[in-house]
Amino acid sequence: MEIFNHSLWLLISYQNLGFFILGLYFYLTERSIARLIYSFFMLSFGANIFLFHIHLFEHTRGLTILFPLLLTTVFSIAPLYYLHMKSMLVYKYRFEVNEILHFVPLMVSAITLAPFWYLITANRPEYLDLIYGMFLLKKQPGHQTFLIETGIVALLIIQCIYYIIRFHQLFVAIHRDERKQGNTMVTNFLNTSKLFTFSFFMLMALIIARNYVVLDEKSLSGTLYILAVLSLNIGHAYFGIRFSDSDLKLQLYADKKTDDSHPQQLGEAEKQALDAISDTLRAELIENLETYFLEHKPYLNSKLRLEDIAQELQTNTRYLSIIINNHYGKNFTSFINDYRCKRVVELFHHDEYDDYSMDGIAESAGFHSRSTFVAAFKKFSGKLPSVYRNELRARK
Repeated sequence: MEIFNHSLWLLISYQNLGFFILGLYFYLTERSIARLIYSFFMLSFGANIFLFHIHLFEHTRGLTILFPLLLTTVFSIAPLYYLHMKSMLVYKYRFEVNEILHFVPLMVSAITLAPFWYLITANRPEYLDLIYGMFLLKKQPGHQTFLIETGIVALLIIQCIYYIIRFHQLFVAIHRDERKQGNTMVTNFLNTSKLFTFSFFMLMALIIARNYVVLDEKSLSGTLYILAVLSLNIGHAYFGIRFSDSDLKLQLYADKKTDDSHPQQLGEAEKQALDAISDTLRAELIENLETYFLEHKPYLNSKLRLEDIAQELQTNTRYLSIIINNHYGKNFTSFINDYRCKRVVELFHHDEYDDYSMDGIAESAGFHSRSTFVAAFKKFSGKLPSVYRNELRARK
């Protein structure tokens, strides 16, 4: 059992090294800052898991002595995860100089503790009392590092509490924007983000608690513990690989300061992707898109996603989104809502819908909320739907 548990610890470390390399590949192909931060998050966590397993299994005396110093790199895990999530959600996110402040605990702890472990490894104990005497347990040989390790854990707990607050503030701000747009895709992503953020802090809690819970690495309890860590780690790896900030931001922020009557400005990555699509393929995709909408009316589904259409047309979501932006001069949400508004106008002209409430007509056309319907219809026709309907009835 001990060999099996040892292998699981190493599996997480090597696995995260692979995710780090994969994330770098995504960054080089997509030029997404979210991918880059994700890569370093997985590398940092994998490195700390490796150090943790060295500490548990006491492989070498030298590394065991250096463990508390190396463990200070644990202060980089929560900031990197926070910045990764922030880069996924914040409009036009750029890594600013002030973001370095997130790593001050890491730098301060490393600078403060480096001399301590240098004196230990250099066998110069006469200087320990002079510099770190108040932190040493002089009557407990072999436990000189105990108080410092406890201090690191205490600071880590404080750091986690701080980032729980920061995540709460971030999600509240994004929810405020999301409610204005009523985008189902964004809502689903936010719910997923919250789930994985919760699991991240569960993972951190497991790592912190391992210092105080006695588990035998040769027993089943040790196996269950490492399997829990492994499962949560794979979950965060999946989140970083599965979700890209490019499609999400086209959905969440394409309406910001944008006039849908003009084509949106494409970024460099989008321009390259558009250039990669031949004129023939582009024309074919547009024709298939319009035919599909005419024949199947997918916009009547209030939960319609870009992925659903891309799957039906057997194309890439990124290409499809860019083509909609470039050809129709509007983002995916506005593109869908325009079809729904046309359907609303059709229903206004049908006598059998005269007794329908405005909410009933909106739902029949595929809108999932009244606020979204009113905002979309006013943008589409220049009038509130109630005004448009009353004017139409007056002309009958």
